[in-house]
Amino acid sequence: MQLLNKRITCFLELASCLSFSVAAEHLNITQQAVTYQIAELEKELGVPLFVRTTRHVSLTHAGRIMRDEFLRISRSVDNAIAKVRDAEVLNYAAVTIGFLRILSRNRIIVPALNMLQGKFRDVVFIVKLYDFVDLRNRLFDGELDICIAGCTDWPTWPSCEGTLIRRDPLVVVTGANSPLAREIRSNPDGLPTKADLERHPMLAVPDDVHLGSGPDYSYIPRDEIIQVPDMETMLIHIAAGVGFACLTPLFDGSENPDLLLCPAPFETDYRDIVAVHRTDMKSPLVMEIERELVSFLKKTLD
Repeated sequence: MQLLNKRITCFLELASCLSFSVAAEHLNITQQAVTYQIAELEKELGVPLFVRTTRHVSLTHAGRIMRDEFLRISRSVDNAIAKVRDAEVLNYAAVTIGFLRILSRNRIIVPALNMLQGKFRDVVFIVKLYDFVDLRNRLFDGELDICIAGCTDWPTWPSCEGTLIRRDPLVVVTGANSPLAREIRSNPDGLPTKADLERHPMLAVPDDVHLGSGPDYSYIPRDEIIQVPDMETMLIHIAAGVGFACLTPLFDGSENPDLLLCPAPFETDYRDIVAVHRTDMKSPLVMEIERELVSFLKKTLD
């Protein structure tokens, strides 16, 4: 990333390799020059960024914070430079749309992309799939022009504006052949009860699956919650017959025959499907694309 000043470039390289000699070799400068740039940076900031011993170099707490923040900035600048270069060299408009990774490919992502490509033939659409926190942060950082998210807190996102596409009640999802599914099918109405759910652990996915925390969920035994790293892992566990989760029916995999989806036996929370952009977005083209996208998804998901 050539636009960062020399001190920050030296800092990021050293933070990556944790060796003054290796950093100097990668930067094509002397080791003394790296030492000087780091010393000047620490002097300017008034805090140590590295712990140096005769055997190794490590980052201080302040150094780790600075590394993470400048990597984020570097990534945003690189992305902006790439967009400018592509638009100039290839003479096209590129619009980047981020989708929440768990949203259905068949019902949301692929139909939306097909519609946009047919309506805006002079635009190249770059589609990115992220988990919730990453999706939101990349929008904040300006890496996405539009994002399609599933959440409830979108009206509070700073410097962002959103449009509600659809509000879905969460449903109970379990394995089609799981012990819980057998209990559900044995009920007179074929629906789950609170007592059924109390006997089975709930699977939780950080950030992209909302479990709820209000009194309507208080009967779910929280000490029985199983934490898994992502949606794909959770669906494997559920399809294999372990527990259940509360999800929007618009998640990817909801049509899997190995899963059983049922109305929740309680006052359920909702997941909003929304289109969001930054308030500093001034491109008339992007705003037109978002309007078409919202209109299309409202009709498609109705």
